[in-house]
Amino acid sequence: MAYAGEEAAEAQRTAYPDLATQTFAGVSIAQAVSAAETAAKAMGFDPVIVTGGTVEATDTTFWYGYKDDVVVRVRDSAGTAVIDIRSKSRVGKSDLGTNAARIRNLQAAIAGELSGGSTLSRRDIRGSQLFRKRRDIGRSQRGRPQNHQTSPSRR
Repeated sequence: MAYAGEEAAEAQRTAYPDLATQTFAGVSIAQAVSAAETAAKAMGFDPVIVTGGTVEATDTTFWYGYKDDVVVRVRDSAGTAVIDIRSKSRVGKSDLGTNAARIRNLQAAIAGELSGGSTLSRRDIRGSQLFRKRRDIGRSQRGRPQNHQTSPSRR
């Protein structure tokens, strides 16, 4: 994922002040990476690739099936795991807050994993899976001939 520059970073900090680096005292890089991987998989990201202190994943949007890239970087600072998350749409200029919401949910899920249990409720996970199933059903029906008969009220 290419870095958009300091101007973009400042605009993001202004627009989304709650999206900041997470720190977890006493948590190792391995524990934090494992929590990030588990959270990404629970959220339905696919594929989830772990390389050293980085977790890379792809999420697919519900409405149009756009691919968004998610990167979780974990580093150590004096025995404290430091976690940065980036989410970027591959297509378009505006995401209507989708990436910010994704980061918030992933931050909460990682924090939950590190505290002993995911903060994603089963309803949240099932809901995202249901949306994915609906999207996949819609895709499987594309290309089928549509029945363009006139309804009885229009005859």
